[in-house]
This record gives sequence, C-alpha cells and structure tokens, in this order.
Amino acid sequence: MTEGKSRAPSDDAASVTAEASSRSRGIDACRVLAAVLVIWIHATSGVHFSPLIVHTTLGLIGVPFFTAAAMLFAVRHAYRGAALSALVMSRVRRILIPFVIWAVIYWVASDLIFGRILSGVPLTFEWREAMKGFTWHLWFLPFVFVMSTLAVLISRVTVRTAAVAAGAALCAILGAVAVFGVPATSDVSFARWPYELPVALVSLAGALAMQRRWVRVRTSGVVAATLWLGVVAFAVYGLLEGEPP
Repeated sequence: MTEGKSRAPSDDAASVTAEASSRSRGIDACRVLAAVLVIWIHATSGVHFSPLIVHTTLGLIGVPFFTAAAMLFAVRHAYRGAALSALVMSRVRRILIPFVIWAVIYWVASDLIFGRILSGVPLTFEWREAMKGFTWHLWFLPFVFVMSTLAVLISRVTVRTAAVAAGAALCAILGAVAVFGVPATSDVSFARWPYELPVALVSLAGALAMQRRWVRVRTSGVVAATLWLGVVAFAVYGLLEGEPP
C-alpha cells in the first residue's frame, strides 16, 4: 500500500479475495487432520487399549496446530497490506460467528431441550458458560479469535520498522516464558487460556521473524515431509510414554 493514499471501498473486498486465494491447500488439509485428532480425544476419552498406553495423547497436537496456524496466517496477511478492517472481519466471519452458532446449538440442545423441556430444569444463562460455548469443547475458538486479532494489530504496527518488530518478537518470547507452566484449570474459562498461550506467543514471534526475513523457511516437499515425520515421531513417542512429549 502506498503511503498517503486512501484505500477505496473495493480494496477491502480485494484484500479478502487475495487472502482467500493465498490459502495453502496443504495447511487446510492439515487443519482437517487436526480437527479429526481433536475429535479423537473426546471420542476416546477414558478408553485405554493398554495400561501402558494413553492413546488420546495423539490428539493433543490438534489445538496447538490450530493456534499456530491462526497466528502465522494473521501475521502474513497483515504484512501483505490487506486492510485492517478486512482482516478483522475475516476472523469474525471464520472464527467468531461459527463459535456463536455452535454455542447457540449447544445451549438449545442441553439447556432448553434436555434441561427445560425434558427434565424441567429452569433455564439459566451464565457468561462463564457462554465463553466456552456452553460446552468445554469450544473453548479455544474465542482464544484463537482474540490472539489472531491481536497478531494482526501488532503486525500492522511492526510493518514499517524492523526494530519495533524485533521488540514485539522479543516481548512475545518473554511472555511465553513467563506463562509457560502456569497451571490451567479443568473448567474452561479464561483460566484455561495459559494452556495454549505459549504456543500463540512463540508462533507470533516466529511469524514476525519470517516476515522480516530474519528466518527463512523453504517451501519444499522434502522439508514438509521431514517436518511431518518429526511430528509423527513425537506423536508416537508420546503415545508410547503415555504423556505428550
């Protein structure tokens, strides 16, 4: 975007179109795999094939992958000059609106149908429950929305000056160190967010480094295959040990 020129209304639509056309099919395929793994966790909770193997460990890679991918794409699209309003609205459309729709579905099914109609339980509404979509399965969607939107805002500030970008990346790393190991509660609320916060902060720092060309990542099939073999190796290791590596 050229300095001193205002963007025409059509530029916002063009930015969204450019963002959609730049999507990586490989990353989208990985998102499908990550979604399957997240479902695997909940579908097999409490099921053990062997006393020595907790097979749900394999699915623990799903949510961190969604978090990292959201941060990387947010920074990349912000650095490509897309309008800030278009970037934010894109995340509202892709993350926040689906979260609200599913939260309403869960509320109607659990509170209205099974609670009020079938069991006679009075209808209730709690913001604490709403933040997790009335089911703890959806807790990470508001988290990803907030973090990716912050990544967009931070990226727009760091586009012009390398020193500011370096400071933001350093603060992100220090923040990840500060919150690493903070226990997350079993109840899904804001207290649960430290579970993925280090992943989001480290991904933000890495994405800024890539966009500033401090770190270069080759986009080749060999590199991708090597990385995926590493992911599989860590997953197998965690599977055998019964804990995430």
